[in-house]
Amino acid sequence: MDSNGCISCHGAELTGGAGAPSLIDTGLKPEEISKIAVKGQGGMPAGMFKGTDEELKTLAEFVSGLSTK
Repeated sequence: MDSNGCISCHGAELTGGAGAPSLIDTGLKPEEISKIAVKGQGGMPAGMFKGTDEELKTLAEFVSGLSTK
């Protein structure tokens, strides 16, 4: 989630920016987030995620759990 990855579009607080939505309270399951990270959706192009399968799983679980509550 460095400045060349998620943060560059979704912002340092992951609340959205540069046309990208917030990653907080997405309501998405980890499997859905994994699919978006690999295949893209909306303004997010496919192929943005460059990590391993294990890193993808960790990222998806992390984003899925982000909440303001």
